[in-house]
Amino acid sequence: MIRGAGGYISRHRDSVVVIHIPGDLVSKPQVDLDGGSDYWRNNAGDGGGSDIALANVCDDVALAWLLGVRVVIVVSCTPQVTERLERRCQFLGLDMPESVMGVRVTDEDTLKVVKESAGYVRCEVERYLARALRDKKRRGLREGNNEEIMRGGNVVGGNFWQATPLGVRDGVDYVFSGRVRSVEEGRIRKSLDEGDIVLLTSLGSSPSGEMFSVASEGLASKVAASLKCDKIVYYLSSPFTLVREAEDGKGGEEKIVQSLRLGEAKEWLEGEGVKVEDWRVNLPSSNDNLVKKEFLRKASWGLSSLGAGVKRCHLISPVDGALIQELYTRDGSGTLITRDLYDGIRRAQVEDIGAIIDLITPLVRAGNLVQRSREVVEKDISSYFVYSRDDLVVACGQVKKWDNFAEVGCLVVHPDYQKDGRGNAMLGYLERFSLQSGVSNIFLLSTVTMGWFLDRGFKEVPFESLPESKREKVDKSRGSKVYLKTINGERDLDADELMWDT
Repeated sequence: MIRGAGGYISRHRDSVVVIHIPGDLVSKPQVDLDGGSDYWRNNAGDGGGSDIALANVCDDVALAWLLGVRVVIVVSCTPQVTERLERRCQFLGLDMPESVMGVRVTDEDTLKVVKESAGYVRCEVERYLARALRDKKRRGLREGNNEEIMRGGNVVGGNFWQATPLGVRDGVDYVFSGRVRSVEEGRIRKSLDEGDIVLLTSLGSSPSGEMFSVASEGLASKVAASLKCDKIVYYLSSPFTLVREAEDGKGGEEKIVQSLRLGEAKEWLEGEGVKVEDWRVNLPSSNDNLVKKEFLRKASWGLSSLGAGVKRCHLISPVDGALIQELYTRDGSGTLITRDLYDGIRRAQVEDIGAIIDLITPLVRAGNLVQRSREVVEKDISSYFVYSRDDLVVACGQVKKWDNFAEVGCLVVHPDYQKDGRGNAMLGYLERFSLQSGVSNIFLLSTVTMGWFLDRGFKEVPFESLPESKREKVDKSRGSKVYLKTINGERDLDADELMWDT
């Protein structure tokens, strides 16, 4: 297990990760998945082990910190605020503060409750992180010189961001409900450089000194975007698994969705009727599944951060060890949404034939590729894909299906663009396309460039490993060798991309 995690440990070291912790985990126990239950244990809130969930989360965060991850935590206090308001309104015989379009109107009395709740969750997270970090130290520099020392971790908070009021929207005065105005990314990075963990709550101040309550998920998204961080991680309050219906639409077996590209995620959210604005996520009122609503809301805020430069968004269930499994294992534990690394790749059209011929001709002359006439390329044009940049085709590739195998061929990158990762992106796209087409065994024939493919998980196999329909068409006089790669799922491809994505 440790050997398998080695590459991830190296890749994540010194990366910046924003982690959002829902307020439910501050006061509820660990989820009992051993018994197959998706609900909190019955002893929740009885004082007997009600802090197990937060303790486990903080232990995971501390271990990630020890392995070199630079951590920013945003903690929510929404359930604590709701509980306190319900008790207060019941005692005084008052109505609950109004919520409009999913955003609570924060009047002066409600703001006092938010302050109390934000202080409570901050103290709880701080004390459990302090315990988790107590015996953990990592290398750092002594202040004022370059002497290397072993340094423990501190949890720091402060005025790292500024809020601004929502004001009056559609005739509703939100009073002390606000949104993020700016993030002091320089100050946050300085604390992270010193080896500290930064802890933020959803209560922020404006330049004039007024306090405003903001959506904590939105705050995490804005902070991650300002830092251009590597990952944003949203813990869910309750377990949720995203599934894709059977492609035949006839009640076949559903497929668990472990990862989504940015474009796919946008289409999915639009299909669910979700709309994202700068200050809120508008969820359809027809959906009364609270667990799914939470997933939709956090996925939407995650997409907002991806659009602003964050590389990956992870949504994980509140299960012990979920963060470590998600960051340091190939299969992960939750749902991963990644930026579209394949922008510019599309299926080839007849108009691209000339550009494809121009790309492959030098390699044909060198004997690295089989000669393909314009007529042959035109006949197979639907199997070609091109990578275009400003209307210039800079790379191409082909996927042909043979029984339950897919053949990758004609993978060529223009010499001027071979150092920009476009070869990796094109191969990754062809592999992902093959997998989504129902094919997990991908092969290629090579005489010269086999080293590049070996570095990317292909292995040499006997000629007899090819499907019979392909063996009949191979020109054996070229002496090509056969290389095969088996992909077990999209998480395999996500893991490969993690190693070459820059």
